[in-house]
Amino acid sequence: MRTTVFTSVFARVLVSALLLGACGSDDSTGTVVTGPTCGDSTVKKGYVGSQTLAAQGRTYELYVPDAAPSEATYPLILVFHGDGGTGAGIRQAFNLEAVTGGKAVIVYPDGEGRSWSIDTAESMAKDIAFVDALVDDLATTRCIDKSRVYATGFSKGAYFVNQLACRSKTSFKAIATHAGGGPFGIDGTDQYDDHGHLVCANKSIAALQVQGLSDNEVPPSEGEKPREHWRVSNGCNSSTSAYAPSPCVAYGGCTLPEVYCAIPDLGHGLWSEAAQVTWGFFSK
Repeated sequence: MRTTVFTSVFARVLVSALLLGACGSDDSTGTVVTGPTCGDSTVKKGYVGSQTLAAQGRTYELYVPDAAPSEATYPLILVFHGDGGTGAGIRQAFNLEAVTGGKAVIVYPDGEGRSWSIDTAESMAKDIAFVDALVDDLATTRCIDKSRVYATGFSKGAYFVNQLACRSKTSFKAIATHAGGGPFGIDGTDQYDDHGHLVCANKSIAALQVQGLSDNEVPPSEGEKPREHWRVSNGCNSSTSAYAPSPCVAYGGCTLPEVYCAIPDLGHGLWSEAAQVTWGFFSK
């Protein structure tokens, strides 16, 4: 299931998307900082295009707010494509830049071989190391606020986000996943609690999931797994309350938020409210 449901799915979803067309402190504005300038004011702003992280030899697409001064730190959002996709492709399909209104730096990493490793320890460690190195690099070159780093993904990219949040050295503030499952153990050394729940090195994180109830690639039973993992990790009870946009619900009693959006008639694709619900969750 984990490695077979994704082949060519992203390509179909991307074509459809293109024919039809993305906790704590307030992240709605940049935060001006004092001290040495961490960015070069002459560096190109807006959609910068394809970049290469030299230390890793890996590529990514980059968007920097046009109005961002070199002395301001901004939240960073990482967006992960599905199997067979690219950073450029998920950028067009998600359209996250339109809803953030120039209030976040957004990076769209390219998976090696157009994919992400989610269930092989050595390969996944390489992908996670790439992401951690990318965040460190952008914190230096683009004045990223490392206390406000977020991740979202679609399909296999969503699976990877859940594994990443569980295992990365980067302290993600929140994640939002679309049509994906996980996190899960991979090498026989992972720890589980007395109820059989995976115990992550990073034990809790604000999390939101969007799941199509007509998804035949990642069915609802699979999409409910990250909801249950983060609900338990965040100490939530089983009560829920309405969360905008409908039909999303927020769980009660949580130490960190857990939000679940079960979308009627949505197949294996991005919800029409994907960008809005993702940015809305991250920016609160």
